[in-house]
Amino acid sequence: MDTLDRLPRPEATVSWCMGRQVRGFQGRPGKVEDTCYSFWIGASLALLGAPHMLHADALCSFCSSCQFAMGGIAKHAGAYPDVLHTYYGLCGLALAGQPGLQRIDPRLGITARASADRGAACADCDRPEQGCSLG
Repeated sequence: MDTLDRLPRPEATVSWCMGRQVRGFQGRPGKVEDTCYSFWIGASLALLGAPHMLHADALCSFCSSCQFAMGGIAKHAGAYPDVLHTYYGLCGLALAGQPGLQRIDPRLGITARASADRGAACADCDRPEQGCSLG
């Protein structure tokens, strides 16, 4: 933590992250979208101060297409849901500002409230449009 200022070209990292969004996010170029990257890439954008660049409607559409009829969110449409993809898919949607979800601390992948309860409060979690200054 507290090392983002050492990143030589943060704008290049933001560009790489944004290049991973199709509707959802790919983990690597040329791979299929995967709901867990909703959090991994979404949190990276938040920490880099660029959460506003994420295309929230497209992400929500992708995650909705991965929702299983009996509950949970799958890795991608047509797959079975699991706890990891459900959790990180919901975290990504929270980072994207989806109504009804609590704010997420992008550093830890837990709610901002849980982070604050443990003394690790992210001052920017109440202002997600500005990004996280604590990276």
